[in-house]
Amino acid sequence: TKTMRTIFIQILLVALCTNATAQQSEQAFLDAAAEKGAQAFFYKNSRASSGGYLYVAGASLNDDGHYDMLLTKYSGTTEVWSTSWDGSASGDDYAASIVIDGSGNIIIAGTTEVTSTNYNGVIAKYNTSGTLQWATTYAGSAGLLDGFVSVARDGSNNIYACGGTLTTTEQSNFVTVKYNSSGTQQ
Repeated sequence: TKTMRTIFIQILLVALCTNATAQQSEQAFLDAAAEKGAQAFFYKNSRASSGGYLYVAGASLNDDGHYDMLLTKYSGTTEVWSTSWDGSASGDDYAASIVIDGSGNIIIAGTTEVTSTNYNGVIAKYNTSGTLQWATTYAGSAGLLDGFVSVARDGSNNIYACGGTLTTTEQSNFVTVKYNSSGTQQ
């Protein structure tokens, strides 16, 4: 229902706001968010830096009136490239967290709309040129509202996505999913 979806999104936003990462730069985030304008938005935890570049992830309004995940690379205050990801259902897609792996690839985590009552967690991996390497989704056993709000990696470039999932009894549970560097769930 619409109420369940609203509650789920609010839970994701609360979890997002309480997550902190050492890789972040507050001023760079504010500059990137201001530059993109009203049709794009970025979460505070969705930026990372590597090799002198800043990567910022969020969402941007597309021509169909839905949001697509957005990833932008900056050199100082200059935009190097920007790319978006539209899920298979062409609904609303949001990036909530970002991490750089040991090879410099950018991994973003978030949520993708499958139907008006079903969201899945999503992980997408890009190379330093902004080319999508792979994207994969996570659907909880209830097939309702699932999403990721945080992503991390280990020394072997395994990816750990954390978020929430809604059960058939409308109970929210935390979820952590491990993926290898090729995007296969472990």
